[in-house]
Amino acid sequence: MKRTIPSTILAALLLFLGARTFSHLPDVVPWGPPILAADLLRIPPRAATTILFLIDALYGIALLTTAYALFRLRSWAASAYLSAAGLFATNYLCIIGLVRNQMVVTGVMVFLVLFVPCIWLGWWIIGRQFRQNREASSAQPESVGVAKVTEP
Repeated sequence: MKRTIPSTILAALLLFLGARTFSHLPDVVPWGPPILAADLLRIPPRAATTILFLIDALYGIALLTTAYALFRLRSWAASAYLSAAGLFATNYLCIIGLVRNQMVVTGVMVFLVLFVPCIWLGWWIIGRQFRQNREASSAQPESVGVAKVTEP
């Protein structure tokens, strides 16, 4: 199987985002100072920080796992991508849900207009990669040099 350029770029981007997620993880540790002011939140700041830390950690693991699966062209790359996209949506919508203000509708609209097309593009790239690999493997002739034995 040969990796296409778009799937290589997507894997590199996911690797970068995963590394970036882990690089800012110390900023949201539950035992550290709260990252948001108490008057902006619907729940206690410590609980909000803990929730964001857990979702960010899972999101980073999902991103790095997806990047690995795409680089190595594993059959479970699409499932890993869907889990990373789901955790991204959970993270983004959780941040919107935690904040107590009137910008919830705007945040959801930004998610739908900007991030959903990007997630769909990644899904399309992964589907195209594995569709091409499937077509290439089915078009190859049977093994050359292997004699078929038939009984008389």
